[in-house]
Amino acid sequence: NLGLGADWNGDGHALEFPVADVNYGIGERIQLTMELPYVSLHEDAADGLPASGAHGVGDATLGMKYRFYDNADRGISMAVYPQWRVRAPFTGSGVSEGPAFVLPLILVSGMAGPAALPLVAVTVTGMSQYPGKM
Repeated sequence: NLGLGADWNGDGHALEFPVADVNYGIGERIQLTMELPYVSLHEDAADGLPASGAHGVGDATLGMKYRFYDNADRGISMAVYPQWRVRAPFTGSGVSEGPAFVLPLILVSGMAGPAALPLVAVTVTGMSQYPGKM
């Protein structure tokens, strides 16, 4: 899969494109994932400082989605999706956010249409960043 991530604020922007995403299913409840973005950062000039920017391969994200509840009759499923962000050996220091652990809880309620797209999807995320290399 290929994706796009973008973040704009008053001081500049951060783009992740493309985000290469590889998924592998194990059984009916587990999905292993790996994401690797190409990152472009730009910070506008301010306080007499020139504009700055960086671009390159960003941090890799490794994850495992585990669907622990699935009620097909009611159209409800729940999953946890722990993710570890690590600095890849070829990641540029200007685009690296550093290591982190993210633990989203995903709730999907109701399915619609031939592609079974979720009607309601809620993701609750907690993030822990810690200094140093992983």
